[in-house]
Amino acid sequence: MIMKPLNHAFKTMGYMGAAFPVICSDKRLHYGFMAGLGARVLASLVLAALISARPMLTATAATYQRLHSFQSTEVPSDTFPRTSLMEGSDGRLYGSTGDADGAVGIIFRMNKDGSDFTTLYQTGTKFPLLEGSDGALYAVLAGEWDPDGFYIGHTISQLSKEGGANKPLASVACNGGLIEGTDHALYGVGPHTNGLGIVFKVGMDGSNFEVLHEFTGGAGGEEPQGRLLKSSDGALYGTTRRGGVENFGTVFKLNEDGSGFQVIYGEDKLFWPQGDLVEDDDGMLYGTASGGGGDGVGMIFQVQRDGSQFRMLWAFSDTVGDGRYPAPGLTVGPDRAVYGAATTGGGHESGMLFKFTLGIERFEVLHHFGGLFADGREPSGPPALGRDGLLYGMTARGGDQDLGTLYRASSELPQVRIQSLDFIASGARLRMSGGDAGATYRIEAALELSGNWRTVGTSTAELDGAFEFLDESSTLYPMRYYRIVTP
Repeated sequence: MIMKPLNHAFKTMGYMGAAFPVICSDKRLHYGFMAGLGARVLASLVLAALISARPMLTATAATYQRLHSFQSTEVPSDTFPRTSLMEGSDGRLYGSTGDADGAVGIIFRMNKDGSDFTTLYQTGTKFPLLEGSDGALYAVLAGEWDPDGFYIGHTISQLSKEGGANKPLASVACNGGLIEGTDHALYGVGPHTNGLGIVFKVGMDGSNFEVLHEFTGGAGGEEPQGRLLKSSDGALYGTTRRGGVENFGTVFKLNEDGSGFQVIYGEDKLFWPQGDLVEDDDGMLYGTASGGGGDGVGMIFQVQRDGSQFRMLWAFSDTVGDGRYPAPGLTVGPDRAVYGAATTGGGHESGMLFKFTLGIERFEVLHHFGGLFADGREPSGPPALGRDGLLYGMTARGGDQDLGTLYRASSELPQVRIQSLDFIASGARLRMSGGDAGATYRIEAALELSGNWRTVGTSTAELDGAFEFLDESSTLYPMRYYRIVTP
């Protein structure tokens, strides 16, 4: 290996204490070294050899960052984030909080760097917001109650991204957020009076409300959930939580005019899908279910638009450190991957942010929530993919007052950078950036890169991804290499 002669020459020289950082990585191992002042030229050669052999890290920002912690002065009592964020056409983030019924809460706006948090409306929702082609926001707000304590309808309202009065459009009970069709009407699903569910549409001005389909139960499905998917083939796709074989739910399709309704999959391997299907460039549909897998705590599945090729891609489990109960829905990235969140489980039993790469079917954890007191816990939905390539999301709990947080994260695994390596009187001080908040990293040292690496300590990344370590034993060695091991 190209390192070997350099290491040998470097080791046999005498040095006075000094340090030079090496900024390179091989996925889980991140390297640096300390050397003497007399070896500055040789140190540059070793640095060049390391960088040529391993990809250099350029990102210095944290892989995961808390952008905002909700305060009691911002949100009504007992209201928390319950859904996903949305990036507007103006590049700002929009979201909401709500109580269990979505009746109380706020609708807010914030810049993607966490600045300028603004409450737009003192009303909540538990469903995602939609920005229409007209630039307005559309929301499913709380409706009326009947004498028995059940909703008899939500209010679909048009809102402004600047706040102000909201414009009620229609009253209809809903089981998910809205989408805009090719005809610029709003489409959604609801429970309907028969309890089995409907697909409906309504004009963006509130006119022409129409029930497109009434579910019949059994093989025809019941209890549609989440947002519909407007597919590249022009049809609408969705899921029901019940119905189908063994009452495990269905995947269905229909046209925007209500024709062509078909249950494309309703077998006993579906395990209660949660709505919000997504589609890749090849027309494959992907979703999450609240059951399935060996432990029955959720799964990721795929199915073709004709109902073929159904397969469980990933099963969540009760294994320590694994996620459980995925949030409804996924987000498709440009890198042949889908992104989502598990609402509980993970390294700190507070949920996780994950990436599943299609094709090679690799599952990776981008962040374990709850590793620090002020970190978010219990993600409320899948992350939104910003136009800057970063992921943005919310948690229902955690933060300074346990009222939830807003976060952003890289779509790649945490990439640690050794920012500085200083030789001080008490030892070698390493400062790192780019860590995953709350994750504990192992610091290892060796006299040669190809030598015997041993652990000299651990350090936990803060909310900004920074952490440091002081190696007091370094004074016993004329030279030492360091590496940071990702957990």
